[in-house]
Amino acid sequence: MPSSCRIFHVLLMLLICAATSSLAASDDAIQKALDPNRLSEGFRMDGLQTTPGEFAPRPGGQLNLPGDDLKSMLERTRETADETPREKAQQPRLLVKAEPGDGLVRLSWRLANFQASTADGPPRFIVEYGIEPGKPLKTQEVGNSDSHTIRELKNYQNYFVQVSAYTKTDRLKRIRSEELTVIPLPGDEQGSRLEKTYSRKSLTLLDKIDTEPLKRELRQFGYEFFKNSSPLLSTFDNLPAGGNYILGPGDSINITAWGAYSARHELTIDRNGEITIPKVGVVSLSGLPFDQARDAVNKAISRYYKNYEVNVTLGKIRSIQVFAVGEVETPGGYQVSSLSTVINALSAAGGPSRNGSLRSIRLMRDGKLVNEVDLYDMFLSGDRSKDVRLQNGDTIFVPVIGPVVAVAGEVKRPAIYEITGKMSLADVIRMAGGITASGYTARVQIERFAGNSSRVILDYPLKERVIDSATANIEIMDRDMVKIFPVQEAVRQIVGLRGNVIRPGEYQYRKGMRVKDLISDFSDLLPESYLESAEVTRLALPDYHREVLTFNLRKALNGSEADNIPLQEQDSIRIFSRWEMQEKPMVAINGYVVNPGTYDFYPGMTVRDLVAAAGSPRRNAILDFAELTRVTIEGDKARSTRLQIDLAKALGGDPQHNVQLQADDVLIVRGIAEWVEATDKFVTIRGEVKFAGVYSITRGEKISSVIARAGGFTDKAYLKGAKFTRRSVRENQQKRMDDSLNRT
Repeated sequence: MPSSCRIFHVLLMLLICAATSSLAASDDAIQKALDPNRLSEGFRMDGLQTTPGEFAPRPGGQLNLPGDDLKSMLERTRETADETPREKAQQPRLLVKAEPGDGLVRLSWRLANFQASTADGPPRFIVEYGIEPGKPLKTQEVGNSDSHTIRELKNYQNYFVQVSAYTKTDRLKRIRSEELTVIPLPGDEQGSRLEKTYSRKSLTLLDKIDTEPLKRELRQFGYEFFKNSSPLLSTFDNLPAGGNYILGPGDSINITAWGAYSARHELTIDRNGEITIPKVGVVSLSGLPFDQARDAVNKAISRYYKNYEVNVTLGKIRSIQVFAVGEVETPGGYQVSSLSTVINALSAAGGPSRNGSLRSIRLMRDGKLVNEVDLYDMFLSGDRSKDVRLQNGDTIFVPVIGPVVAVAGEVKRPAIYEITGKMSLADVIRMAGGITASGYTARVQIERFAGNSSRVILDYPLKERVIDSATANIEIMDRDMVKIFPVQEAVRQIVGLRGNVIRPGEYQYRKGMRVKDLISDFSDLLPESYLESAEVTRLALPDYHREVLTFNLRKALNGSEADNIPLQEQDSIRIFSRWEMQEKPMVAINGYVVNPGTYDFYPGMTVRDLVAAAGSPRRNAILDFAELTRVTIEGDKARSTRLQIDLAKALGGDPQHNVQLQADDVLIVRGIAEWVEATDKFVTIRGEVKFAGVYSITRGEKISSVIARAGGFTDKAYLKGAKFTRRSVRENQQKRMDDSLNRT
């Protein structure tokens, strides 16, 4: 007979036994017949095992079958049982790393335990993400790349991201990664590169280190300056003007005089470059520096008045029109303050576009070149000496960007820089802020386009880890990428201490170190340390394969040189807890106590201690006697013995009954007979009785007794139509079983 048929027969027999039990049987008996443990035992045939809880009675005794049919569930169960842990570990896995950014998430991944066939070619990947788990809103094909950036996301929003891989011949059979939760954050909340570096855990060679690729996602240097500069242009009207400010039509002059001549005027220079002072006359100010304009006003007033004081200040500043053309974000003509400079006018135009130069911005006046501004002078050193003040009609021309070089990796300011003239490797590294302390200076690499035909790699070692004259003279070409690689992530010259110790972690390795240099005495250990055996994990040369050495920690701390073994760099000592190495002794208490179960055993533990650990005896517990079961070993056999004790006397401290326990003892506390039936069994009577309601019953009580307690029938009672119902599952169980067999 096939195993599946035997399974169905066993299940059917159990259901029939439960359904055909007499009406006098208690509901507990029916529930016991339908116990999921018993059902699962019926399925332990021919290597089959049900999933815990797969078949479980619902409240009321009904069998809770899953939504799919029984046949498919059994097939799934057989597949799960046949799959060993080793096979699961060898299955292909997709490992994904997610790094949140400002409105974006950067993903990188790798396939483990996967070998693509020649016909399939490299696997292809799909990125899915949404704002609810298991419900992707967007799906993106990313080809055979091993990384992807999801953009246009909302900051502070939870995103659930999953990556799947498929082959060319089988698109439906995907390898899926775990679903990751990522929250994009603004740049100022993500932490700087330095902050992220210090927040990472220090690794050793014993740790699994995944080498991260050099980050090539670089931004062009300097263009962010103009991002927030435009809103500041309106503040130039309120800036003070120096004494060398040249006045012109549109500027206003505030004149305040007191004494023999008392006046207060706000006068604007007209198109002729003049102002008219009441009772004084016309004064020409256009083209004069502000300092000379003060003297001119004072001189004009002095021709008519004596014994007075005058104060001349500059009022509103005139506007001038300038033009921004070339590679700017918003080319055109702009009205700016006459105090504005080249950089101010560029800010009004949104700054140079990323295709525009920052190093050769030209100021044209009357068709002639007046000045050439290199913004790197300001960005790198704060020098604004060439940022001259504009005049009406000036033109600012931004040419196309010149040669560029990218500096990536372990420099203080990785970015894409524009270069002018001949620049060496040393000049470029200095422009990027220099090499960080984590940069590997024994190898600097340049990636270069050679002759518009190919891309080549050039490696240059730095002698004594500094830029010497040989490498300093290496000329940088247009579109070069200079790469400074990081040092090995694993920390060197350390030994590790792990496990049941007070101060675990990494320690400096010194030549000649031994175990006692890290664990000097027993006070360095946590309680319950296992002293008979500890281990040292070591990377053995020349291939750095792992070796494990064991030693007796007790002997090492007591002075044994053989166990106080010498250490090597990258060694890791592990001290075990006692209960990691030994089976923990337990005792159990069952029956009528508040919290029956298994408890830790400790020497000197008594019956009263065990009862106290379980809370206390329940109020329906029998205290006259309890049963203590003990296992004793006699040779190669175990024998069980039982001891009757007076629980009340044991709880009172009587040493004859409050006996000391041994490991694996089981104490059973009995309960008063029929207590449950007397307190927890109820029936409900409704209809034509005098006192309808809920009544308690005892074992063996009949319906007539309950009706009599309810005051008997009323005159309107129709006895032939009386109905007796019980929580029964026979019909529902039979129907479900018939449906399952029919589908099979």
